Amino acid sequence: VELIPWQYLERQTLPPASPQVCGASPAYILHTSGSTGSPKGVVISHLNALTFIDMATEFFAIGAGDRLANHAPLHFDLSIFDIFCAIKGGATVVLVPEALSAFPVRLAEFMDREEITVWNSVASVLTKLADQGALERLTLPRLRLVHFSGDLMPVKYLKVLKRFMPAAAFYNIYGQTEANSSLFFRVPEHLPQEAWKIPIGTPFPNFEVFAIDEEGEVVTEPGREGELHVLSTTVALGYWNDPVRTAAQFSPDPRNPASHARVYRTGDLVRLDGDGNFVFTGRKDHMVKSKGFRVELDEIEVVLNSHPGIRQAAVIAIPDELTGSRIVAYVSHAEGAVLEAAELIGLCGAHLPKYMIPERIICRPALPVTSNSKIDRKALEREFTP
Repeated sequence: VELIPWQYLERQTLPPASPQVCGASPAYILHTSGSTGSPKGVVISHLNALTFIDMATEFFAIGAGDRLANHAPLHFDLSIFDIFCAIKGGATVVLVPEALSAFPVRLAEFMDREEITVWNSVASVLTKLADQGALERLTLPRLRLVHFSGDLMPVKYLKVLKRFMPAAAFYNIYGQTEANSSLFFRVPEHLPQEAWKIPIGTPFPNFEVFAIDEEGEVVTEPGREGELHVLSTTVALGYWNDPVRTAAQFSPDPRNPASHARVYRTGDLVRLDGDGNFVFTGRKDHMVKSKGFRVELDEIEVVLNSHPGIRQAAVIAIPDELTGSRIVAYVSHAEGAVLEAAELIGLCGAHLPKYMIPERIICRPALPVTSNSKIDRKALEREFTP
């Protein structure tokens, strides 16, 4: 590394050479494997990134008084908000030591000591904080924004966080690497006791987000289901050296193909609720057939996560020649809780049709996670690979 004295830098009179790039030029590539398949290199342009950064900085009023915790690794797209919105707003970026993620009490103490004002992470990190962070010892008076994304957030843990982070506004942020964060839902002050799933919400400014059903019609009525599409200047250039996959996921706007507008097909299934919010109902590739029925694995996870003794739940489908797929659930127990598989089967039976009840429920002290702190479902699936 070459060290250049600061005094020398001050004496430079010539302006730096302008880079030979424009807004449409690639700025960086983020690799994502999605829930299935080999890693995909998502090519993000300068315009893609700056459109989101400008919008988010203004929308969340990021300013000089803020201290943003950067928990996400730099190869994960959540870090774009942490670093560049802080720079845009003149705020401070506080890098969270990687080792702290495994110690919720120390992570909570770090947030308090560093006077974090904006927290942005996947939901599973916050569920650990709620379950094991001993938050009752802290006040976190400066924490004003809490963003969670990536995984389903069990409502029982969200209630705990809201109780011990009273000054914070909570946002469920929805998005993908291919189109950045496109939807938000601000969690209301008082969550109903029967609340099970938090909506993914409505579009951010400068985003057009819509769902297309199996008949090719735009979803406009509550209860109807369709695949979510995103139209915005944040939509990526495509997948690096993969024109076939790019053509499949980045396609003309199905509402008006002649417009030449390009949308990103997310592969996520959603429905509208009565308030006009989108509600996530599952992945097209997280939807399986078992015994001839369509099974949404995410819906099973929501039911299991409602149990007070469960910290995390992950449901996987194991290929089976006779039934199509066998449904297996993994759960990790909260501290001090004792889980009985029969009780959990009964819980599923009370809220799900018979064909969606897991064939097996496996209890573990903890579930494996990826480098992005999401549940590593592939690792669980490999346990059943011959």
